[in-house]
Amino acid sequence: PDYPNFTLPELWRLDIGLVMPLDIPCDRSFTSRELPGGQYVTFDFFAQSRHSRYILQMIFLLWLRDAPWELDDRPLMVSTAVLPNASDCYNQKTFYIPIRPAN
Repeated sequence: PDYPNFTLPELWRLDIGLVMPLDIPCDRSFTSRELPGGQYVTFDFFAQSRHSRYILQMIFLLWLRDAPWELDDRPLMVSTAVLPNASDCYNQKTFYIPIRPAN
């Protein structure tokens, strides 16, 4: 996974996903897979995209350190909404971070 503490920003990848009913056929230009279920903690924020890595660092270094949870090995997901009345470069983002109870 592209965790900011381990992966350089220039090596991050971008995966784009759509949520669709399972009975809709998928065009050959797309790949389809079902994501694993489980618990995710969500963080909503409104900021410039370039600040996302700092927000993730704060979540991993500050929140998760003191939380009764630990990271799970499922994918971390991000949704982005471009708001029409927002000033330039500001987006509504939600991080979906897979977690499990800490041992």
